[in-house]
Amino acid sequence: MFHRLRPYYVRGYLCRFDSLALLEFLATYRRFPEWVFGVTGEPFAAHCWVQDGDCVLNDTVDYVRRFTPIMAF
Repeated sequence: MFHRLRPYYVRGYLCRFDSLALLEFLATYRRFPEWVFGVTGEPFAAHCWVQDGDCVLNDTVDYVRRFTPIMAF
C-alpha cells in the first residue's frame, strides 16, 4: 500500500525521507521495524533503509548488502 501511495509524496527519492515516511506509515498500523544506516568505504557512500528482521522493506537486498550497517534503531 505504501508503494502505491508514494507518488503522492511531493519529494523525489531520498533514502532518509523515504525511510522516515515508511516508518511513520507503518507506525499507524503499530508496526515498528528498524531504521538501518550503512556505509561503504571505497568509494565512500552512505545509505539507509527500513528492515524488519531479515526482510528489507524499502530497497533491494542486492543493493543494501553493499553497505556495512553502522547504526539501527
